Amino acid sequence: SHPHKGFITFTYMIDGEFRHRDSSGGTGLIRSGGAQWMMTGSGIVHEEMIGDEFAKKGGRLEMLQLWINLPSAYKKQPPHYRILSEEELPVIPMEGSGARIRVLAGSYGEASSPLEPVTPLAIYRVTVSPGGKASLEGISQSFNLMGYISSGALGFGPEKTIVDEGETLLFSGSGDLLTLENPGQEPADLFLFGGEPICEPMVASGPFVMNSRQEIQEAYREYREGRFGFLHPSPQAHSS
Repeated sequence: SHPHKGFITFTYMIDGEFRHRDSSGGTGLIRSGGAQWMMTGSGIVHEEMIGDEFAKKGGRLEMLQLWINLPSAYKKQPPHYRILSEEELPVIPMEGSGARIRVLAGSYGEASSPLEPVTPLAIYRVTVSPGGKASLEGISQSFNLMGYISSGALGFGPEKTIVDEGETLLFSGSGDLLTLENPGQEPADLFLFGGEPICEPMVASGPFVMNSRQEIQEAYREYREGRFGFLHPSPQAHSS
C-alpha cells in the first residue's frame, strides 16, 4: 500500500487482471478492456495487486496508467474511485475505414464515457485493421495531445510518418483533424490522451503532485500523521 495526493490515476487494462482497494472504501477488480479512475484529491492510501484467479492461472499482463494533474481547488476535494468494465466504454466503428474508436474518457462525437473528468480531456483507444485508415475530427485545438502506440505501427498525416510500437507522439495542435493508416499486416492500437492545459505551478515528488514544494512537504507530513486514512492488511497478504 502507498499514498497519493493531488491528481487522478487513470488505469486501462489491455490484458490481464488487477485488484484495487483504498482507504476511502473503494474496491474493484479491473479486467481486460476495463478502466479505473481514482481521484486522489486531498489524499488516499491504496494498493493494486494481481487478481487471485489470474495469479493462479497466469497469463499476459499489460496495462497503461496515466497520472492526470488536478487544478489546485480539486487537490483539496475528498478522494473517490470508479471502475468500468469493457462493456461500459462506448465503441464507435468508423464505417468503411477498418478502424474503431473506444471512448475511455471524455467524448467523441455523440459518444461519451461514463467517467467524469474535472477538466476538459479525452482518452481514446483507436484500433486500425491492416490496410485501414482513420480520420479523427473535432479534437479540441486547445488540448495538449499525445499518443502512444501499444501494438503495430501507424502512419500519420499527409507524409504518412511511421510511428512504431512502444513509441510516443506529441502533436502540435495545429488543427482539429488527425489522419492515420495502418501499413502493416497486423492490427495496430493507438492510445490518444488530450486535455486542456492547467496554467498553474506544478511540483511532483514521489506519490504527490501539488502546486509548490511546501505543499509537497505538507502532503508527506499529512500521510505520516495518518490523515489519508489507513488500509489494513488483506487476507491475501497474511496468507502469502
